[in-house]
Formats: sequence, C-alpha cells, structure tokens
Amino acid sequence: MDRISRNEIVERWALTYAEDGYHVCADHVEGLSDPLPVNQVVPAIEATKEHDRVLVWVIESQDMLDAPSTPLDLQALNAARNDETALHLLVAAECATGLKERMDNWGIHPDTVHIT
Repeated sequence: MDRISRNEIVERWALTYAEDGYHVCADHVEGLSDPLPVNQVVPAIEATKEHDRVLVWVIESQDMLDAPSTPLDLQALNAARNDETALHLLVAAECATGLKERMDNWGIHPDTVHIT
C-alpha cells in the first residue's frame, strides 16, 4: 500500500473543505494561511462557513498516534467543540484498529473520523 505524507493529506482535505464552501486555513499548504492555535494547539486545518467551524487533526502514523503529546493535543481541540465547532480526525488506515477505544479512554469525542 502506498503511503501518503501528512502534507498530502492536509492538502487534499483542505481542497475538499474548500470545495464544500468553507474558508480554509491549513498547515503548510501553499496559498493558504496557517490555522491559529486553539487552546494552544494548532489544528492541521481550520475550516469555517457562516457559523460553523471545523477543526481537523491528522493522525498519519502509529508513531504519531502513540506520541505522548497526541492525547493532550486532541483533548485541547476536543474542549473547543460546541454547537458551532466540530472536531474531525483524518486517520491513516493502519491507525484505525482500536481507535475508538483509545479515543474513549482519552475522553475525545470527534464529530467525524475519516480513514485515509
């Protein structure tokens, strides 16, 4: 299986959100502003449309999923969720097994999980 980089994932999904009518800020995507920190954590993508905001976090590898900072970063983004702010995860296929249980253990409740 060919593996795509984090930057490619972010670039592809930034385009997807833009095509859906969102104003998009994305981490290290040429031509787009970088997202601002949310609770001191910078999401990979921040997409806004009218009163809706989507914060996107990318888990591109098992190493990233196992990193000690990952639950803390996700908890910070999860804390920003409300009626107008959603949390979406973009997860590499090799990280999908047991993901729900891990998120539950960390107290993370993403609105959407996309397996890439």
